[in-house]
Amino acid sequence: MTLVVSDLSVHYRSGDAVVKAVDGVSFGLAAGERLAIVGESGSGKSTLAMALLRLIRPPGRIVGGSIRLEGEDILGLDAEAMRQLCLSRIALVPQGAMNSLNPVMRIGEQIRDGLEDHGLVGAAGWEARVTGLLAAVGLEASVARHYPHELSGGMKQRVAIAIAISGRPRVLVADEPTSALDVVVQRQVIQTLARVQRELGAAVLLVGHDIGLIAQFADRIGVMYAGRLIEVGPVRALLRAPRHPYTRLLIRSVPTLDARLERLTGIPGMQPALVDLPAGCAFRPRCPESIAACATIRPTLVATAPAHRVACHLH
Repeated sequence: MTLVVSDLSVHYRSGDAVVKAVDGVSFGLAAGERLAIVGESGSGKSTLAMALLRLIRPPGRIVGGSIRLEGEDILGLDAEAMRQLCLSRIALVPQGAMNSLNPVMRIGEQIRDGLEDHGLVGAAGWEARVTGLLAAVGLEASVARHYPHELSGGMKQRVAIAIAISGRPRVLVADEPTSALDVVVQRQVIQTLARVQRELGAAVLLVGHDIGLIAQFADRIGVMYAGRLIEVGPVRALLRAPRHPYTRLLIRSVPTLDARLERLTGIPGMQPALVDLPAGCAFRPRCPESIAACATIRPTLVATAPAHRVACHLH
């Protein structure tokens, strides 16, 4: 496995309370594999993504677990070693490229900055490298001379992808890279991400909320609820025969062309406050299929089929 996450927990301190944003999450990611993480807002998806690059800032803190990248536990690295690791072995495609790009630097200078900082290009030859990276994400060489505000949302997001792949990392973490984009541009960005991922042979962790878009990209889907992974499986199997009641309700809440005339079904209730999770299964207060064990025993992920795991007492 290229990336192995074991029992990872991220907590935020809020006064005297502790918010368990990520609570004992474990998964593996092989070279060239695409894993998508989905769930409602507040489920811990983006916190998980940021933790993989040790970008959690106070009052947040990684309180337990391990993150092994090609066998090396990155939680044990000092700040300088972690800084060198980012971009060269693991890189982030951020949510909202306009907020991540420097508004007063030209695009070419921003790509060059990361390359030079990691010793990936010298004083000469960087222009050709920048042109090649822009071409890899479908952008003209002239984009290097522009400022971020001169580009469309989709172009900015592809620039963010170009920066992320500039060090040829082994793992790409994409945190909702299509948010705030229209549906046509969303598909273009996902296609760009897929193309560069194939060329690199890198593993990808994609955080998103659009199940339809994710299904066109991912090999596997992981469903998060209240900071925990509650189901993980191959994309086709999970979408066709979801095992967890929450996953079933999540899929049914998405409109489809086949059911465009039917009344949309939402998920009743709200996610519990992460500072005061109920005993047993966190989804129990909203679950239409709960049983007695759900009130007292926290379910753990168990295999129900090859490569398919679910945390539910029904299984």
